[in-house]
Amino acid sequence: MSAAEVAKVLSISKSALWAAAKENKVPPPLKIGPRTTRWCAQSIRTFIEEAQNEAELRANYSRLLPHRRPDCNRAYAGENPAREKA
Repeated sequence: MSAAEVAKVLSISKSALWAAAKENKVPPPLKIGPRTTRWCAQSIRTFIEEAQNEAELRANYSRLLPHRRPDCNRAYAGENPAREKA
């Protein structure tokens, strides 16, 4: 798959795709010639499936957590929001 095809499938720009590839956030491209780089379609499919599974896990996990006000999160980290206001 070309960079344009992969970017379209992932709904990102080509420059965002290259940046993600540089940061190892997407499967690495394959250099098949001096000026030709392609992605394996199967590795992109697997990447999308894994990302969807991870998103589903996060969504399910967040439903298990108690809902707290944002200022309560700092109290759990050992901070006291009341003292900071004074």
